[in-house]
Amino acid sequence: MKKNLSTLILLSLWLLSFPGYTGEIKFYAAHFPPYTYEVAGKKGGAMYEISNEIIRRLELKTQIEFIPWPRARYEAETKNNVLLIPLARTPEREAQYTWLIHALDDPYVILAHKFSTFDISTVEATKKLRIGILKGSVADSMLRKLGYTNLDVSSNDLQNVRKLNLKRLDAWVAPLSAIDQYKDQVGIGKDDLRVGVELTILKEYIGASKNFSHEMSEKWTKTFEEMKKDGSYQNIMKKYGMTPLP
Repeated sequence: MKKNLSTLILLSLWLLSFPGYTGEIKFYAAHFPPYTYEVAGKKGGAMYEISNEIIRRLELKTQIEFIPWPRARYEAETKNNVLLIPLARTPEREAQYTWLIHALDDPYVILAHKFSTFDISTVEATKKLRIGILKGSVADSMLRKLGYTNLDVSSNDLQNVRKLNLKRLDAWVAPLSAIDQYKDQVGIGKDDLRVGVELTILKEYIGASKNFSHEMSEKWTKTFEEMKKDGSYQNIMKKYGMTPLP
């Protein structure tokens, strides 16, 4: 009996240390409307709803927790069985994560206040401007590689929009879909902003830690394909004014 108990304990410890172990799953999101958001305790967003529907269909006990973006990335990069949204796929990030579900595409652009006179039509023209970026974002690495030096880094985009409104920034880098997401909080929306040069197309994914369970990955992918077939994915995207992927 004691021998069997010892064997069971050792087996349990081995499973817990194994990268593919499908034990407790942690799921983190950051505030990136309209992909994901948490305002006054209310959670939503296109990718939040897609993820929640997959969780429901797979009958998982996992709940999506909102935390700051730098910490969310750190958790996914250093621990096993961690899910993360929204995660833009880039060559620099390719080897760091498991890329589960390609949920949407979004132009990544430079934005300025409509009353400003700055030239934001080209990369070269904007290099001399004070540009607001999000810490740990695609812009954080992309703009530095392009030779930008006058960057103002914030922990969330709400800070960037507020700085832009106070003229502490000349421009702000964000997904095009975010252009009208801070109107209620700051008073700046799509009618108050000019859209400048497109830097890239963000391919937004439901991502996971590098050693995420292969079996669970397949379940997530299969369930997402079922959502596409029954139209629930398309309905969620249209609800947020976004174009579904084929």
